[in-house]
Amino acid sequence: MHIQKRNWLGHINTYSFFCSLICVGIFFFITSKGFDSNISIGSIEVNPLTILLISSTLTLLFAVIGLGGVKNFRTMVMSILTISLTLLLMLVATSLYWFGRFIDSV
Repeated sequence: MHIQKRNWLGHINTYSFFCSLICVGIFFFITSKGFDSNISIGSIEVNPLTILLISSTLTLLFAVIGLGGVKNFRTMVMSILTISLTLLLMLVATSLYWFGRFIDSV
Protein backbone atom coordinates (compact mmCIF):
# COMPACT_ATOMS: atom_id res chain seq x y z
CA MET A 1 0.00 0.00 0.00
CA HIS A 2 1.39 3.35 -1.09
CA ILE A 3 0.84 6.35 1.18
CA GLN A 4 1.35 9.78 -0.33
CA LYS A 5 3.37 12.26 1.65
CA ARG A 6 1.69 15.66 1.85
CA ASN A 7 3.59 18.60 0.48
CA TRP A 8 2.44 21.11 3.10
CA LEU A 9 5.22 23.57 2.28
CA GLY A 10 3.99 23.72 -1.30
CA HIS A 11 0.49 24.41 -0.04
CA ILE A 12 1.75 27.20 2.22
CA ASN A 13 3.54 28.67 -0.81
CA THR A 14 0.33 28.65 -2.86
CA TYR A 15 -1.85 29.99 -0.06
CA SER A 16 0.59 32.81 0.70
CA PHE A 17 0.54 33.79 -2.99
CA PHE A 18 -3.25 34.05 -2.97
CA CYS A 19 -3.19 35.88 0.36
CA SER A 20 -0.78 38.45 -1.10
CA LEU A 21 -3.19 39.04 -3.99
CA ILE A 22 -6.04 39.44 -1.49
CA CYS A 23 -3.92 41.92 0.51
CA VAL A 24 -3.29 43.96 -2.64
CA GLY A 25 -7.03 44.00 -3.35
CA ILE A 26 -7.76 45.11 0.21
CA PHE A 27 -5.12 47.83 -0.13
CA PHE A 28 -6.78 49.21 -3.25
CA PHE A 29 -10.17 49.04 -1.55
CA ILE A 30 -8.90 50.91 1.51
CA THR A 31 -7.13 53.62 -0.49
CA SER A 32 -10.07 54.16 -2.83
CA LYS A 33 -12.50 54.39 0.10
CA GLY A 34 -10.27 56.58 2.21
CA PHE A 35 -8.34 55.20 5.13
CA ASP A 36 -8.94 58.09 7.51
CA SER A 37 -11.92 56.33 9.07
CA ASN A 38 -11.02 53.89 11.81
CA ILE A 39 -12.64 50.52 12.39
CA SER A 40 -13.92 50.13 15.94
CA ILE A 41 -13.53 46.74 17.57
CA GLY A 42 -15.24 47.05 20.92
CA SER A 43 -13.71 50.11 22.53
CA ILE A 44 -10.55 49.99 20.40
CA GLU A 45 -10.32 51.96 17.15
CA VAL A 46 -7.98 50.46 14.58
CA ASN A 47 -6.71 52.04 11.39
CA PRO A 48 -7.44 49.78 8.38
CA LEU A 49 -3.82 50.13 7.26
CA THR A 50 -2.75 48.57 10.56
CA ILE A 51 -4.88 45.52 9.84
CA LEU A 52 -3.43 45.40 6.33
CA LEU A 53 0.14 45.61 7.67
CA ILE A 54 -0.46 42.79 10.13
CA SER A 55 -1.97 40.54 7.46
CA SER A 56 0.84 41.43 5.03
CA THR A 57 3.44 40.58 7.67
CA LEU A 58 1.81 37.18 8.25
CA THR A 59 1.66 36.61 4.49
CA LEU A 60 5.35 37.47 4.20
CA LEU A 61 6.19 35.08 7.02
CA PHE A 62 4.28 32.24 5.36
CA ALA A 63 5.87 33.09 1.98
CA VAL A 64 9.35 32.74 3.48
CA ILE A 65 8.33 29.45 5.12
CA GLY A 66 6.91 28.35 1.76
CA LEU A 67 10.31 28.75 0.12
CA GLY A 68 11.13 25.34 1.55
CA GLY A 69 8.49 23.81 -0.70
CA VAL A 70 9.98 25.04 -3.97
CA LYS A 71 10.07 22.10 -6.37
CA ASN A 72 10.26 23.68 -9.82
CA PHE A 73 10.66 26.98 -11.65
CA ARG A 74 6.97 27.91 -11.37
CA THR A 75 6.87 27.61 -7.60
CA MET A 76 10.15 29.50 -7.32
CA VAL A 77 8.77 32.39 -9.37
CA MET A 78 5.57 32.32 -7.34
CA SER A 79 7.56 32.52 -4.08
CA ILE A 80 9.75 35.36 -5.28
CA LEU A 81 6.74 37.23 -6.65
CA THR A 82 4.86 36.76 -3.38
CA ILE A 83 7.75 38.04 -1.28
CA SER A 84 8.40 41.00 -3.61
CA LEU A 85 4.74 41.95 -3.83
CA THR A 86 4.25 41.71 -0.08
CA LEU A 87 7.37 43.74 0.71
CA LEU A 88 6.33 46.44 -1.75
CA LEU A 89 2.83 46.52 -0.29
CA MET A 90 4.21 46.79 3.23
CA LEU A 91 6.54 49.62 2.21
CA VAL A 92 3.77 51.63 0.56
CA ALA A 93 1.24 50.97 3.34
CA THR A 94 3.76 51.91 6.04
CA SER A 95 4.69 55.14 4.27
CA LEU A 96 1.01 56.04 3.83
CA TYR A 97 0.34 55.24 7.48
CA TRP A 98 3.18 57.38 8.82
CA PHE A 99 2.62 60.19 6.32
CA GLY A 100 -1.06 60.27 7.32
CA ARG A 101 -0.14 60.42 11.00
CA PHE A 102 2.28 63.25 10.26
CA ILE A 103 -0.39 65.23 8.40
CA ASP A 104 -2.90 64.66 11.24
CA SER A 105 -0.46 66.01 13.82
CA VAL A 106 0.16 69.26 11.91
